[in-house]
Parts: sequence; structure tokens; C-alpha cells
Amino acid sequence: MKPVRLMWGVCALFFVLMAGVTVFSVRRDYARLPQVELVLARPEGDNTYTVPLAAVREDEEGRTFLLFVLEEDGPWGKEYVCRRAFLKPLRLDPEEGTALVAGQDLCRYPIAGRCESPLAEGRRVRFVTEGRP
Repeated sequence: MKPVRLMWGVCALFFVLMAGVTVFSVRRDYARLPQVELVLARPEGDNTYTVPLAAVREDEEGRTFLLFVLEEDGPWGKEYVCRRAFLKPLRLDPEEGTALVAGQDLCRYPIAGRCESPLAEGRRVRFVTEGRP
């Protein structure tokens, strides 16, 4: 009976260690995600919206886009992923820090505003907590 107890003890220790390593890895991975500030588009008229200038981005071909932050299922639960939506800028106002843009239903999802590192399509992010830029 002693070898069986030893085997069960080793198995239990293995599973406890694996659970600890998994929790440590997930937390470390989450801490490395870039923090983004979420902003919302404000409707101005027919398919026109005002968004903060920090949310308007340009790709290498000069096309203007916004990055929506969508909730998706990940291996450890919900993840927040950036998805690109191209749009037409109508007016940029650097003094007010806003842009008037044309697009379809931009109020539907939160938009990635200021971020501590460059963002791209498909990049996982975490949100800025209160009091932290």
C-alpha cells in the first residue's frame, strides 16, 4: 500500500505545481499586454461621428482607420482584441483634439484611444485603470 500512497502523493504534488505555474504564466502574460484608454464615438449626423484625434490611426498606405476593442473568447476566458475599421476622415481639428469621420455604426463598440505602445489588428490589450495613463 505504501507505493500507491507515494504515487498519489507525487501525482497530487505534480498537479499543484502545474496549477501554480499556469496561474503565474497567465498573470505574467496579462501584465505584458499594452494598456489602452477606451473612447466612444459621438454621433453628429447621418453616418458621421466625432472621435478623439488620438483614436484615429493611419496605415503605411495612408488609409485612415479606428481600432475597435472587441471581447472574444480566449483559452483562459474573455480577451479584448483590437479590430481595424477603415473610415473616411472629414475634418481633423487639432485644437480641440477631435476628428469628424464618416463610417457605419461607430457607436457600437469602444474604440482604442491613447496607448502606451503601437497597436495593430488582432493585438490583445488591457484597459487603463483609474488614475493610470
